Parts: sequence; structure tokens; C-alpha cells
Amino acid sequence: MDRLLNSSSGSDAVFLAGRYRVLQTLGEVGAITTYLAEDSNRFQERCKLWVFEARLSDPLTAEAVGDHFHQAAALLYQLHHPQIPRFRELLQQHGDLILVQDYVEGLTYQDLLHQRRSQGRLFSALEVTQLLRQLLPVLQYLQGLGIVHREITAHHLIQRQDGLPVLVTFAGEKTLLTRAHQGQSGWSGERGDPEPRWGEDLTSLGVTALGLLTGEMGPQPLVLEEPLSSVLSRLMAPAGGDRFANAAAVLAALGPRAEAAEPAPAMATLVAAPAGQTPPPVFPPVPHPSGQGPPVLTLLAADWPCWDY
Repeated sequence: MDRLLNSSSGSDAVFLAGRYRVLQTLGEVGAITTYLAEDSNRFQERCKLWVFEARLSDPLTAEAVGDHFHQAAALLYQLHHPQIPRFRELLQQHGDLILVQDYVEGLTYQDLLHQRRSQGRLFSALEVTQLLRQLLPVLQYLQGLGIVHREITAHHLIQRQDGLPVLVTFAGEKTLLTRAHQGQSGWSGERGDPEPRWGEDLTSLGVTALGLLTGEMGPQPLVLEEPLSSVLSRLMAPAGGDRFANAAAVLAALGPRAEAAEPAPAMATLVAAPAGQTPPPVFPPVPHPSGQGPPVLTLLAADWPCWDY
């Protein structure tokens, strides 16, 4: 880090590339460090820096990560959506790379979930439905560009100060935002797998939504209104043919926002088990055992690798 940072004369402030004043370290992944900084050329506007210190890596690793940084920068440069942090520039200094993005003020949904759990409460079905409605247009935008995010979790969703969720991106060693492979519309073309290429993002979105509802707190019944119950079931259906084709189809299944004057929708009970390693089996609703009350929808979110709360 000392080889990369330049201290300004007569001040304790530390600058990168002569303009980015470092405020604090946000995290580290190997030789990649993220910083919160102020841009002295933009009236001290805050930004996020991804810094790869190539000199701390062996030549092969440095070349591979350097290639990824350039590919990530080229991809992020194309993205213009208010709920995706804007790419600013890619810099090189002393052989090291600096990727600059907008900084998003707010808490991740994982932080919000931890806060609520400490208060003995979780996200409501209404809040989760609103989150889906607010986030699915972002996925629609990415899918329109042929992009799969591949890492939709509560870690990578920030609730901005205006209440909207922001899908944050990562420019480190692991590609979290990649071009979908070319092939037939709606298919990945990878390994001959007939899985819809949007399935990974949509399934991760469903698992994230379920996590916000349950807090990964063990088996528990959840009474969910339709259409949320059916939407979650299809998002996490084991068989690809039972899943949604794309984000637009999920939005259509959610339907228009319900008005207060509308009658109460049908209900279903969702039973979630703790996280683990295997995809969650989803079974169709069955009549309530007593013959009264809402149907029971059994969905076991057991051993699902996307859980990480």
C-alpha cells in the first residue's frame, strides 16, 4: 500500500493518482483493496476505489487479474442505470490498477437483516414484494444487454438513502458481473446445459428474498399472500422448465401493485428449513389438513449455497 499511496506535502492526507483522497479502507481481497475516497476534481464527491497492487502478486496472477480489471472496466462502462453504481475511470499508477466507481451511501440488506434480527423482527412479505418490484427492472436492464450478474445476495444489495435497492458490483478476483455466453435467446450455451441463462440470477434473487423473510432462523411456517408464495416457488424450482424465463416474467407474475380496496388475496403457508448445500425442493400447495384455512405450500430452503447471512 505504501508504494501506491502518495502523501501530500504538509498534510496527513493520502491521495491516489494525485486526486483521490483516501478516507478509509473498505475491504481487502488478496492483493485487491477497496477504499472510500473523495475526488478532489469533483468537489470532494465520494467514490469507491478498487486498487490492485500488481507488485504484490506473481507475474501470472498480476497478468490475469489485470486482464480482469480491464474487462470489468469495459463492461461497467456500458452500464447506465440509476440502481447500478456508475463506472468513472480505470487508472494505472506504477504498474498498479485503480478502478473508480460511484460510492453508494447506505446499508446492505445483510446489515439491515442483522439489525432487525437483533430487534427480534424480520422483513415482512410486503417489504420483500416491494424489493422484488424495485430490483427486477434492474435485472431486466442487465438481461437486455446480455449480462448475468451471478452474485445476487443480501451482501451485494444496498438500500440507498432514498429507499431504492442498488445492485453493487465487484471488480476483484472473482467475476461477479460477466457477459453471458452467446447462444440461443434465453440459454447459456455453457457445457451444453439447457438451463436458462437468467436462471442463476433469478434463483439467487428468490433465495435472497426467502432469507429476508426467515432470517435463516430454522424451520418455521410463513403465511405468504399470493402471488408472492407462487413467485418464490417458481424462482427456486428445482426443474429449469418450472422457473421463470426472465425478469419480465417475474414482474408479470407479481402483477400490479394491490390497492387497499381490493379483497384480500389467497394465502399459502411456506415452511423454510435452515440453509445448506442442496437446491430447495418445492412442492405444489395442498389443502389445509383441517379442511379450513389457507393451503400449505412446503418449500424447504435446505442446503442452498446462496445462503450467506
